[in-house]
Amino acid sequence: MRSAPSTIGDRQCRLSAAEPSRILPSDESEGTMETIPARRLSGLALLAAWVLAGCGAEAIPSTDTFRPDDGGTGDGDQVQDVDDGEGGDTVCVPATEICDGVDNDCDTSVDEDFDLSRDPDNCGACGAPCHPEHGTGECAGGVCSILDCEPGWVNANGSPVDGCEYACSVSRPAESTEDGSCSDGFDNDCDTRTDDTDTDCATCVPEFCNGLDDDCDGLTDEDFDVDFDVHNCGACGTICADRPNASPACVLGTCDIVCDAGWENRDLLATNGCEATCTPAETPNEVPCDGRDDDCDGQTDEDYLPYRCGSGPCERNSVCFHGTTVCEPRAPFATADTTCDNIDDDCDGTVDEDWVSTGCVGACADTATCTEGVAACGPPAADDHVCDGIDEDCDGVPDEDYVSYTCGVGACTRTSMCVLGIDRCREGSPVPETCNNIDDDCDGTTDNDPPAPATLCPTPPAGTAGCVAGTCRMTSCDPGYADADGSIANGCECAVEAFEATGGGSCAAAIDLGDFPDSGGDRTITGKIAPAGDEDWYRVRAVDLADTTCDAFNFDVRFTTGGNPGGVFRIDVRRGACDAVDPPCSLNISDRYSWYTDFRDGSGTTATGECQCRTTSTSGYNLCTDNTAVYYVRVYRPDGAANCNDYSIRISNGVF
Repeated sequence: MRSAPSTIGDRQCRLSAAEPSRILPSDESEGTMETIPARRLSGLALLAAWVLAGCGAEAIPSTDTFRPDDGGTGDGDQVQDVDDGEGGDTVCVPATEICDGVDNDCDTSVDEDFDLSRDPDNCGACGAPCHPEHGTGECAGGVCSILDCEPGWVNANGSPVDGCEYACSVSRPAESTEDGSCSDGFDNDCDTRTDDTDTDCATCVPEFCNGLDDDCDGLTDEDFDVDFDVHNCGACGTICADRPNASPACVLGTCDIVCDAGWENRDLLATNGCEATCTPAETPNEVPCDGRDDDCDGQTDEDYLPYRCGSGPCERNSVCFHGTTVCEPRAPFATADTTCDNIDDDCDGTVDEDWVSTGCVGACADTATCTEGVAACGPPAADDHVCDGIDEDCDGVPDEDYVSYTCGVGACTRTSMCVLGIDRCREGSPVPETCNNIDDDCDGTTDNDPPAPATLCPTPPAGTAGCVAGTCRMTSCDPGYADADGSIANGCECAVEAFEATGGGSCAAAIDLGDFPDSGGDRTITGKIAPAGDEDWYRVRAVDLADTTCDAFNFDVRFTTGGNPGGVFRIDVRRGACDAVDPPCSLNISDRYSWYTDFRDGSGTTATGECQCRTTSTSGYNLCTDNTAVYYVRVYRPDGAANCNDYSIRISNGVF
């Protein structure tokens, strides 16, 4: 086992007490001295050998330190003898302690003169300075942080490694569309993002290494390789620091260094940079992965021929890292390959297999395709009439063209419905038949009588009821009775005159009252207009007896006093025929009709009337004519309503 090297001036020397032993400079590129058995050297010879080794007189240890070797058993030997594992002892030569992970002063303690928890030159590790560029740093607890940045500089990435790296002056805390800072071309809030690339201004922005899907493509940090990115080494925001005589590097997520030409990292520690000069090999060969910079160009094993591992975008070359071949596929961009981009995002060997259409609707989404990174919706159907819950025509509404149908009969008839893709038509349940113009018992016949003794309508007084157009109505009355109010509860409640019961319901069936001579024919008749729509017709023959002087003919029809209660009844008088309308006919009479001839109007040959008439043409007299005629008298209600009140009319001839 070798002792720790001690620094003397600009070079390190070591003293070996192995058998055979030699004193030689630590930089073996300067040559190797002849080995000298340490046990046969006197103190002076040992000192001479030290100087000859090129360590310089100023680095000669004190005589108290170098005493004649007593084989490692003397009590006063102050030079550490440590078994080097090769059959000899390595001798530690004390020197000034430096922060390098080595016991330089041979006191069995390493770097004891340095407080790595707060040393700004060795913050957390030897050779890790905390002097941020363009800023003020602080080492606390072995962690370097930036207290403040110089004016015009910003620590945009939050890392103390590269200091206040961003030249920018903050003018506002955030960019905004309201104040126009989202379109002015300036990074107003100094977050390295400008206008539409800033999340203050846009939802989707170029991808940043931050664990978020900034560009809204379904992938996270896909533009960054944390295995080899010196600004995001192993994780976003982990920056590899500059080291002496070297450039930063990131290998498989671990910060490393690449030595400048002529230097090498002999102790394989990245924190102290490339600490040793490099001596080219006699036959440089950078193809083998042996961890040596054979040609001293700063690159190690740069001619190594890698092999490939991984799949899809995760596939990459193996690397030669400190003499060891390593091939680690890149971590997949996503756990599932949901984007249609012709890239195997989850690196499972299949492209876009988890893609699901998001821009298509209905059946067009189900039949959408992703072909070589190009997404396309499936073709829509002409309409969407099938009740299946699927939007076949891809308009966003399923089954909207569904055409309903009916099932069942009568009251059991129902209309089908399309509910959540299920076509339903459920017939109603039959109930006992009632008089409602509905086929309640669903047998195909409306208002059919149920089995005896049940009936659809009750039995009314003095008449018979039946189901007519869905309503129980009086269908007939017993002789001498009429239904005035249409209610089956009281049946045929109106008792009619005996003679009216024999007819009179129409002109063709008018009740014949006989002859009414103008010598004084007179009769009063009482009746009822019932049921609704009823009318009473009477036939009268008004006789004009032969006259020789004045004609007494005067046919008169009138309501008696109180004979038209409420003024609801009317009289039509038709002369000669049922359909006669010309005078002396008169219609819609509410009080009296009178046609007479016993009058005289005018004088001489222009006189009219039949008073003072002669049976033959006589100068100065009117001719006595025969006015005998048949009259038809109709009594009715204009509104057609039934009325059990009696009307009373008087029919007369020759009576004034």
